[in-house]
Amino acid sequence: MHEDPSVTVGRLNVGGNFIHTGGLIDENQNGTGLIVFNKAGTQTFSDGGTITNTINFTVNSGSTLQMAGSSTTLTGGGNFTLSSGATLGVTSTAGITTAGLGNIQVTGTRTYSTDASYIYNGVLNQAVGDGLTQNLPANLTIINPGNTVSLGAATTLSAALTISSGTLDASGQTIAVGGLTTVNGTYLASTATQTLNGGLTISGGSFTGASGNVTTSDVIISSGTLTAPSGTFNITDNWTKTGGTFTPGANTVTFARGAGTQTLNSGGSAFNNISHTAAGTLQLLTTALSTGGVFTNSTGSFDANGLGHTVTGLATVSGGTYLASTAAQTFNGGLTISGGTVTGSSGTITTTDITLSSGTLTA
Repeated sequence: MHEDPSVTVGRLNVGGNFIHTGGLIDENQNGTGLIVFNKAGTQTFSDGGTITNTINFTVNSGSTLQMAGSSTTLTGGGNFTLSSGATLGVTSTAGITTAGLGNIQVTGTRTYSTDASYIYNGVLNQAVGDGLTQNLPANLTIINPGNTVSLGAATTLSAALTISSGTLDASGQTIAVGGLTTVNGTYLASTATQTLNGGLTISGGSFTGASGNVTTSDVIISSGTLTAPSGTFNITDNWTKTGGTFTPGANTVTFARGAGTQTLNSGGSAFNNISHTAAGTLQLLTTALSTGGVFTNSTGSFDANGLGHTVTGLATVSGGTYLASTAAQTFNGGLTISGGTVTGSSGTITTTDITLSSGTLTA
């Protein structure tokens, strides 16, 4: 137990529990410090005091470091290394907060409670690395103002991902999130697949797609900016924009709910290409839709729902049904029906060319 008001560390090997309830742990005169957890078995670490400067942490192979207390804050400007064959256990609801750490290198095993949080709150760029996929069955919150957390390996989260401030750079790594992804800082999706099964909420920050594929359920944009990736951008549930900016680029947004109805409230933002590819219904909601490129409905139904839809390029219905409803539908690049059905109602349909090779057109 260390309760001295000030302890200077060169290398400190800990073979039992480490309970830090107060006081300062500082580096030695050479400007470095290392705390090594090396018990063959389980040892407890509780950090309730202050650790400064370039203190490094290492958990050796064969050791299990169990975080204690309601939360644990790892401070210092050094690195945290979980060696191959080591185990990090988190049973607290608040989990681990890293404040001012450098790289976080994980090559061992992590065990987490289902409600634990893993919070990166540093002042340096941080690389979250792993020889395998990172499985964090809990929440990951990034609070890193003005700085970047870079992924060093594929990352899987069963619960929520929150970027409160700073930047998360996927760095070419895949991310799979089971819970809601909330962006108030910056999310750089990079070149690998990002799968956001709990939905994506942009509420003040920016999500920037690159060449990697992005799949998400709901999309909610209330403030901030969403930039579509040049890879595939699949939406499996509702799209709601009440504020902020959507930047489509020259890219395609694919709506693909397998059953039932998914709604599209564009909030006045134009899309480039839209593709509806699933058996469910894509229904416009609240605002008219502008498609600056091409529109394709290959299965399921597109329901204009009494709202206007303007397509600059070619509109193709190769399967399923286009329900024109009661507002103006304008196809400036022409309309091709090659297996599906276009059903007019009391609204006006304006088009240049019409090509009907198979399927049905009801005026």
